[in-house]
Amino acid sequence: MKHRCVLDASAAAAVLFREPDSEVVGRHLFQVGGLVVPQLFELEVANVARKKVLRNELGWETARTCLAELDTWPMEIAMVTWSQAWNVARESDLTLYDAAYLCLARRRQLALLTLDRALQMAAGTRSVL
Repeated sequence: MKHRCVLDASAAAAVLFREPDSEVVGRHLFQVGGLVVPQLFELEVANVARKKVLRNELGWETARTCLAELDTWPMEIAMVTWSQAWNVARESDLTLYDAAYLCLARRRQLALLTLDRALQMAAGTRSVL
Protein backbone atom coordinates (compact mmCIF):
# COMPACT_ATOMS: atom_id res chain seq x y z
CA MET A 1 0.00 0.00 0.00
CA LYS A 2 1.32 3.42 -0.93
CA HIS A 3 1.63 6.00 1.83
CA ARG A 4 0.77 9.67 1.73
CA CYS A 5 3.26 12.46 2.35
CA VAL A 6 3.35 16.21 2.85
CA LEU A 7 4.63 18.00 -0.25
CA ASP A 8 6.13 21.47 -0.06
CA ALA A 9 6.23 24.14 -2.75
CA SER A 10 9.94 23.75 -3.53
CA ALA A 11 9.53 20.09 -4.46
CA ALA A 12 6.34 20.71 -6.43
CA ALA A 13 7.92 23.59 -8.34
CA ALA A 14 10.87 21.40 -9.31
CA VAL A 15 8.49 18.96 -10.99
CA LEU A 16 6.08 21.49 -12.51
CA PHE A 17 8.79 23.69 -14.01
CA ARG A 18 11.16 20.86 -14.97
CA GLU A 19 13.95 22.07 -12.70
CA PRO A 20 17.18 20.06 -12.15
CA ASP A 21 15.84 18.11 -9.15
CA SER A 22 12.58 17.20 -10.90
CA GLU A 23 13.57 13.59 -11.54
CA VAL A 24 14.50 12.92 -7.91
CA VAL A 25 11.26 14.48 -6.64
CA GLY A 26 9.25 12.77 -9.37
CA ARG A 27 10.51 9.34 -8.30
CA HIS A 28 9.30 10.01 -4.76
CA LEU A 29 5.96 11.37 -5.97
CA PHE A 30 5.43 8.20 -7.99
CA GLN A 31 5.83 6.13 -4.81
CA VAL A 32 3.23 7.97 -2.72
CA GLY A 33 -0.47 7.27 -2.64
CA GLY A 34 -1.53 10.84 -2.03
CA LEU A 35 -0.29 14.26 -1.04
CA VAL A 36 -1.22 16.47 1.86
CA VAL A 37 -0.48 20.19 1.65
CA PRO A 38 -1.29 23.22 3.81
CA GLN A 39 -3.70 25.82 2.50
CA LEU A 40 -0.88 28.15 1.41
CA PHE A 41 0.67 25.56 -0.95
CA GLU A 42 -1.00 26.54 -4.23
CA LEU A 43 -0.33 30.25 -3.68
CA GLU A 44 3.32 29.54 -2.91
CA VAL A 45 3.75 27.47 -6.06
CA ALA A 46 1.94 30.12 -8.11
CA ASN A 47 4.30 32.74 -6.72
CA VAL A 48 7.26 30.65 -7.93
CA ALA A 49 5.67 30.69 -11.39
CA ARG A 50 5.20 34.46 -11.22
CA LYS A 51 8.87 34.96 -10.34
CA LYS A 52 9.87 32.76 -13.28
CA VAL A 53 7.74 34.90 -15.59
CA LEU A 54 9.26 38.12 -14.23
CA ARG A 55 12.77 36.67 -14.81
CA ASN A 56 11.74 35.79 -18.38
CA GLU A 57 12.19 32.08 -17.73
CA LEU A 58 8.56 31.38 -18.69
CA GLY A 59 5.71 33.18 -20.42
CA TRP A 60 2.47 33.90 -18.56
CA GLU A 61 0.47 31.27 -20.45
CA THR A 62 3.17 28.61 -20.08
CA ALA A 63 3.29 29.30 -16.35
CA ARG A 64 -0.49 29.02 -16.14
CA THR A 65 -0.43 25.72 -18.04
CA CYS A 66 2.21 24.33 -15.68
CA LEU A 67 0.20 25.45 -12.65
CA ALA A 68 -2.96 23.83 -14.03
CA GLU A 69 -1.18 20.49 -13.76
CA LEU A 70 -1.58 20.80 -9.97
CA ASP A 71 -5.32 20.27 -10.44
CA THR A 72 -4.60 16.69 -11.52
CA TRP A 73 -2.44 15.78 -8.53
CA PRO A 74 -4.04 13.70 -5.73
CA MET A 75 -3.84 16.36 -3.00
CA GLU A 76 -5.67 16.97 0.22
CA ILE A 77 -5.51 20.59 1.35
CA ALA A 78 -5.30 20.71 5.15
CA MET A 79 -5.71 23.68 7.44
CA VAL A 80 -2.76 24.82 9.52
CA THR A 81 -3.53 27.75 11.80
CA TRP A 82 -1.13 30.59 12.41
CA SER A 83 -0.75 29.52 16.05
CA GLN A 84 0.18 25.95 15.08
CA ALA A 85 2.76 27.21 12.58
CA TRP A 86 3.94 29.86 15.07
CA ASN A 87 4.86 27.25 17.66
CA VAL A 88 6.78 25.14 15.15
CA ALA A 89 8.51 28.21 13.68
CA ARG A 90 9.56 29.35 17.12
CA GLU A 91 11.14 26.03 18.06
CA SER A 92 12.70 25.30 14.66
CA ASP A 93 13.70 28.81 13.48
CA LEU A 94 11.77 28.33 10.22
CA THR A 95 9.59 30.88 8.45
CA LEU A 96 5.92 30.44 9.27
CA TYR A 97 5.35 29.28 5.72
CA ASP A 98 7.88 26.45 6.06
CA ALA A 99 6.73 25.71 9.58
CA ALA A 100 3.22 25.05 8.23
CA TYR A 101 4.56 22.11 6.20
CA LEU A 102 6.51 20.70 9.13
CA CYS A 103 3.56 21.18 11.47
CA LEU A 104 1.32 19.27 9.08
CA ALA A 105 3.84 16.44 8.65
CA ARG A 106 4.18 16.08 12.41
CA ARG A 107 0.47 16.28 13.10
CA ARG A 108 -0.38 13.65 10.47
CA GLN A 109 2.78 11.60 11.19
CA LEU A 110 3.75 11.76 7.52
CA ALA A 111 7.02 12.10 5.64
CA LEU A 112 7.86 15.52 4.22
CA LEU A 113 9.01 15.89 0.62
CA THR A 114 10.98 19.13 0.29
CA LEU A 115 14.05 20.54 -1.44
CA ASP A 116 14.38 23.34 1.12
CA ARG A 117 17.55 22.64 3.16
CA ALA A 118 16.41 24.43 6.32
CA LEU A 119 13.11 22.55 6.24
CA GLN A 120 14.91 19.24 5.63
CA MET A 121 17.14 19.88 8.66
CA ALA A 122 14.20 20.80 10.88
CA ALA A 123 12.22 17.75 9.71
CA GLY A 124 15.09 15.36 10.47
CA THR A 125 14.17 11.76 9.73
CA ARG A 126 10.71 12.87 8.59
CA SER A 127 12.35 14.42 5.48
CA VAL A 128 12.25 12.19 2.41
CA LEU A 129 15.12 13.85 0.51
